[in-house]
Amino acid sequence: RQDSKCDSLSLGQRRAMACADEANVQRERARRLVEIVAEYGDDESLMGFVDVVAGGVAHRVNPLLLAQSEVFRAMLTSGLREATQRRIELPDMSADCWRALYAYLQSGDARVEESATAVELLQAAHMYELPPLADAVEQRVATACDEGEGDKDVLLDLLDLAESHQMAKLTAS
Repeated sequence: RQDSKCDSLSLGQRRAMACADEANVQRERARRLVEIVAEYGDDESLMGFVDVVAGGVAHRVNPLLLAQSEVFRAMLTSGLREATQRRIELPDMSADCWRALYAYLQSGDARVEESATAVELLQAAHMYELPPLADAVEQRVATACDEGEGDKDVLLDLLDLAESHQMAKLTAS
């Protein structure tokens, strides 16, 4: 099993494996972006800009980047209110979480400073069907846990989340 193999590795070896995994994720993300542009590049519903409101703050974003998420793509291409108004309301998402999620959509890099935002971003990755983001956040959080970082209450929230989504690496950390 991969998990038991990882348990016997040093922190440096695990970081090297994480870097290799991240490079594979980046290649897959680039491939997927090319597919999205090829498939939806002429779709007028994905042209221009869309306003996303999260944490009471409006963010003007590129809908083709949002199209990496099947959920966002459906909102913008299926004639739903979001498509006609060119506005997506995310009332349960903080502005910090949105900024981290959109930064990931732009660059493929999942960077989160606050552990509470990491929990929220992990939930958002699952909600908006972004498995590579969930994997990246899970890896970063697991590394932080292994290094003894994190608030006790947040760690308990993470454990619940990891168990409910069957995230073996995060649960083990």
